[in-house]
Amino acid sequence: MRRHVLATAVLGWLVSGCMMDTAAEGSGSSGGGAGGGSSDGQVDPGTLTAADWDDNANFTFYQRYVAQFLEGNSAWPAAATDRVTVNIVDERGRPVPSAQVTVSNNTGASFSSRTSAQGRALLFPSRDLGGGGSFVVKAELQDGSVAPVTVTMATETDAWDVVLPSASVQRPGALDLAFMVDTTGSMGDEIEFLAREIQGISDAIRAQLPEVNVRYALVVYRDGPAGNAAAADNPLARVVGEVLGGMNAPMAEEYLVRTFDFTDSLDDFKSKVDAQEAGGGGDYPEAVEAGLEAMNGLSWRSGNVARLAFFIADAPPHHDRAQRTMDEIQRARLAGITVFPVAASGSSVHSEYVMRVAAQVTQGRFIFITDDSGVGGSHEEPSIPCYRVQKLQGIIIRNVVSEVSGARVEPGSEDILREVGNPVEGVCTLEDGSEAYL
Repeated sequence: MRRHVLATAVLGWLVSGCMMDTAAEGSGSSGGGAGGGSSDGQVDPGTLTAADWDDNANFTFYQRYVAQFLEGNSAWPAAATDRVTVNIVDERGRPVPSAQVTVSNNTGASFSSRTSAQGRALLFPSRDLGGGGSFVVKAELQDGSVAPVTVTMATETDAWDVVLPSASVQRPGALDLAFMVDTTGSMGDEIEFLAREIQGISDAIRAQLPEVNVRYALVVYRDGPAGNAAAADNPLARVVGEVLGGMNAPMAEEYLVRTFDFTDSLDDFKSKVDAQEAGGGGDYPEAVEAGLEAMNGLSWRSGNVARLAFFIADAPPHHDRAQRTMDEIQRARLAGITVFPVAASGSSVHSEYVMRVAAQVTQGRFIFITDDSGVGGSHEEPSIPCYRVQKLQGIIIRNVVSEVSGARVEPGSEDILREVGNPVEGVCTLEDGSEAYL
């Protein structure tokens, strides 16, 4: 069994390209770090390092990023960049979470979504309604306890504020927390991270949100028949297979996707994570769309519940499944699921694009692992001008607490290991004189 896992992992490294940037080793996110090995050869809790970025707080930069990506990758689905932020607040200006927002235009097209814990819903007029014009916005509480409000808006501004009088602002009393993980051969460090860190993450969430009922779910995915066929035709895969054990082609995937639905038992969830192994993945792209479809199909609770998903991967979808992937991202957005992608070692420009779109449209933050811990392969530097390197565990905890509480939890000075882009009080000045916000 260990021989098969080793062979599959090496194939995932040499053939899939999930760790193929060997020429760039040491360039990536720099840092090097002291490493994080423990006495048993595994990664110590609290070792992996990362940074995060909010494309909604830097939307002009995001618009330029999307345009530049599509210049060289015009066959990929285009992300909508005509965003309008709809803010639902009470009479005191406090954000109203989990409110239902319906927007219609003068052609009769209609779009519905729900607000996040920050009281925000995002509208993309071209994609959601087929264009601009005048808009009618209806806001209401899902339980019907407050009379709905209907107002008319124009598109001259990129943000609309709608007051919902007499709304009782209550923070979510429940949290559905899902982890969607690529378990192909190059993802061993990340699977081990989740297995070792989930207790500490859970303890911190419980300490900071003691009144919140938390459930956990796990979705793991690998690749489908198209990926396996491509790997089987790769001469290098056959050579490596013969060296490592007489395999003349990569073995068929053990599974495409596995789903472990929500449970309020952390021990049960941990046992599911502990049972996962990295393996398979004969070519670089993986079945991201299948993982997202399974994630969307989990038994998410309705009502005033925070719905969060951490999407941990290093590879994009196959090109012919990119549109389906984008469609599943839209499903998550409409369901009020906030997605936090975590880019692992070997992440490419294509996987960064998909992950950043997922984070932006669902109001999450794009997280990327850095080289500072010295664990795993080299991590590609993303197209981001400034960031703060922190422990990955802390980033996950702070993002969860921020989403449920409705107020951004910033890292303390003791949490920041390294800064890129010379931020001053959370603001970076770019070469063109514009500002970026951490």
